[in-house]
Amino acid sequence: MHRALVVLLALSVAGCAARRPVTAAAPRPMQVVVGEDVRIRAGGDPLTGLDGYDSRDLFEQGLAAFERAEFGIARVLYARLVAEFPDDPSVPRAHWNYALAAEQQGSPLDGVPHLLTYIAAIEADEPKEAAEGRLHLAKVLQRAGDFEGSLVHLEQLLRRADLETTLGWEVRAHTARGWTEVGRYKEAEWGLEGVRGDIRRRSRREGVRYPYHAAMVWYFAGELYRVQGERRQIGSTDDVEVVREVLNGKADDLLEARHHYKRALQVGRAEWSGPSAKAIGGMMEHFRLALLTAPEPTDLAPDARQVYRELVEQRTRQFLEKAAEDYAWVLRDAERLLIPQPWVEVIRVSLEHCRAALEQAPKVVAAESP
Repeated sequence: MHRALVVLLALSVAGCAARRPVTAAAPRPMQVVVGEDVRIRAGGDPLTGLDGYDSRDLFEQGLAAFERAEFGIARVLYARLVAEFPDDPSVPRAHWNYALAAEQQGSPLDGVPHLLTYIAAIEADEPKEAAEGRLHLAKVLQRAGDFEGSLVHLEQLLRRADLETTLGWEVRAHTARGWTEVGRYKEAEWGLEGVRGDIRRRSRREGVRYPYHAAMVWYFAGELYRVQGERRQIGSTDDVEVVREVLNGKADDLLEARHHYKRALQVGRAEWSGPSAKAIGGMMEHFRLALLTAPEPTDLAPDARQVYRELVEQRTRQFLEKAAEDYAWVLRDAERLLIPQPWVEVIRVSLEHCRAALEQAPKVVAAESP
């Protein structure tokens, strides 16, 4: 990441030696920017512990609180800096650090106004840092489920021709993720295929691997097919073959999603391996529950309704069996796949739930593999 996103060191992927892996570092709080030496005499301040303080004191104490994981205190310190020294040059970075502290505290949306202020303040003079900040904002919105809101920022970034290559890949991939959620499936598919092709060509040309970005694209492709399959609706029909076609379409989407999640796992990036591992089995469980709880098509004749119920029983058991199979595979190969321990525990519990549900599910004779 650029110097503005990292504490102490200026890290740049541009200087990486050939064949050295290229990574994407998590955003970090920014270092203090020297401002005006304006000191307030407070006669002993309970927050800072100082008889007087200036903007540097507040900034550095906020940074120290962040590093101690005291994110609430960090937020208070940065908010005070912004309120009491509004014209100080450190204010934009105080907004950034406030937003990161809010994210760490589990309240990412509290930081959104601060990210917007930060971006607006630096966009004219530091366009690269502003682009990175806008991408980070889009990611925050996507994690909160606001995909339409994220696309406002991502599509603005897409129009820029000056993005550094790997930053451009992230922008395009997250744009495709947003398009997936708003139903623009073909655009999302083409977008992800384009990024995947660019990564492959650059890797071959330069002899440099980009595992973070490759795993990201595979994972988002899995999400594309998962969402597409989830949204296939049976609706009202008197034709059991229509029902069968929809169920088969769901199963096909599951297979595609499973394939892409597995490709993400095989890249071996911890940031994406945990979500991919959980998604492989989790989507099977989700599809099963959705089918079991969906209302039956109202226009089916009694004999067709029985066929429908048999189809649902068949498919739901298949989904459950496949989820258990995938969870077990992931646990066996968790170390090789670089799955972080917290995700391993989540998957272990999910496998236990699957096996318990299989004990209760009706047996199906001669079931096809989904």
